[in-house]
Amino acid sequence: PSSPITSTSLALALDAAEQGDWTAVQGFLRTSGSEALSETEVCIHFALQGEAWLRLGNLVQGRNALRDLVEKYPQSPLEGRARYLSAYAHAASGDPYTAIVQVLQAREALHDDPTMGALLSFLEGELQLTMGRDKLALGLFKDISLTGAVDDLRQLAVASALAGVGHYAEAVEIYRDLE
Repeated sequence: PSSPITSTSLALALDAAEQGDWTAVQGFLRTSGSEALSETEVCIHFALQGEAWLRLGNLVQGRNALRDLVEKYPQSPLEGRARYLSAYAHAASGDPYTAIVQVLQAREALHDDPTMGALLSFLEGELQLTMGRDKLALGLFKDISLTGAVDDLRQLAVASALAGVGHYAEAVEIYRDLE
């Protein structure tokens, strides 16, 4: 039988998340409840639980944990991240329309966070591209600045969108630059 989660097990789960060990996160969060935690800690618990489920491939349980967070604690500072992760889960499940709604709600909650704003625009651009809205996607991709491997993905998406609107030469040039 599992025991209630404690601040210590939550701290261990946070450390495991920083290391990218999502199986360990789940292990630290496997409990019969979170009654011993403060409201802030409960929100962190829901967010970690949801993200861990998503990263381990269980999209339904991940979305459920994230939904619990935003429904039970609508003013939580983690609402925007929970909605971003939920949008990702809906996108990965093949539900781009619900994902876009979640992106818009996340954008509203994260209006002061430029890094998350860029990631939201990237996700929304990917969703628009998936739905054949290449021109809209192109506008979203061109308005954001990312770094490293994520920017390489953005460049690939820009090239796809350019090809979708008939600008083949520009698309090919981007593909070549990425080789």
